[in-house]
Amino acid sequence: MGFFFSKESREQRAREKELERQREYERKEQLRKEEEERKEKIEQQKKAFCIWYSQETQKFINELQEKNFNPTWGFEVEPDNNTQQGVGGKQYGDVFIFDIPEIEGLAFDTTSKQMLYYTCPTGYYDIYDKPNTHLEYKYVLIPFENIFKATVEVNSQTTISTVTSKENVLGRSIVGGILAGDAGAIIGGTTSKENSVSKSETLPKKIVFNIQTTNPEYPIIAFEFKKPYWGIGEVSGDKEVADTMWGIFSGQTELAYIFEWEQKRKCNTYTDRYYCRFHGAPEHDENNEKEYRPVLDYIRPFSNLEIVLKRVNKYAMQIESIIQQCNTENQSNNDANIDIVAELTKLADMKEKGIITEEEFAKLKAKLI
Repeated sequence: MGFFFSKESREQRAREKELERQREYERKEQLRKEEEERKEKIEQQKKAFCIWYSQETQKFINELQEKNFNPTWGFEVEPDNNTQQGVGGKQYGDVFIFDIPEIEGLAFDTTSKQMLYYTCPTGYYDIYDKPNTHLEYKYVLIPFENIFKATVEVNSQTTISTVTSKENVLGRSIVGGILAGDAGAIIGGTTSKENSVSKSETLPKKIVFNIQTTNPEYPIIAFEFKKPYWGIGEVSGDKEVADTMWGIFSGQTELAYIFEWEQKRKCNTYTDRYYCRFHGAPEHDENNEKEYRPVLDYIRPFSNLEIVLKRVNKYAMQIESIIQQCNTENQSNNDANIDIVAELTKLADMKEKGIITEEEFAKLKAKLI
């Protein structure tokens, strides 16, 4: 038995389907517009944050330049925010924020011969999110001649020590060469290139890089890298170390950028927003392995403890070079002063014996001094 619909019924059904299609189209269009508005709002927020961060950072750079400091090389240390595990993030409304974390580092100006130690103790978004607050870099400029000593410790045992002539010792002392017991590393190489580290049965668990100065407020500046209990992999660390030049001194118009990851963890967020400082890369040929690999090392922050150890060894050698140069210059100045004293003694003797007059003595003395 068949069912038959009248013409009016078929037309009514067609109108209802068309109306349903129209409603569905309007609903989807409304959702599309809302999504576009949401994305546009986020893009505006991103841009506003990047502009704010760049301006605040530029104030710090300008202040340093006013003090005749323009960095040549250096390094930067920051907590290793593990985004996959949700370590270090914060919930802001429906967004999970991975903020630019607190940082500290050293930078060296070989022209003005100054070392910069700086910190930014808070996450930048925490400051940005609070009205009437400003980003504050705490820092000190220390003349090269006040750098006293640099040491590298692996698992609480000193592996490299640089000492100034203030202790009547010049240059580097590698303690033991091969470290016994828990240290388990061999430090090799004496050039400015990254030193090689040979594995043994025990991998690095803790690395401490100390710089000692004669500055009374900063007698010891220490950077510590540890293997955390939640660390992923054999030698991952709780902190990253990277070249300073890709950070606050990169010279980019915008020193921060933001990217978003879809939710990958069990948290009530729509998306993850990760704030990061600009990873500036020098010009290089990506197809040339000899150029490409060094550039990757230049821009990539490392938390692998073995690579961190190579890096801090390199920094210790560079600081040693600074110490040696200051020692040489100080010795030259001392020798010059001794020569002047000897010449003045001779002139005084000649004046006493009547070989030269008082006026001639004064002129020759003025030339020496």
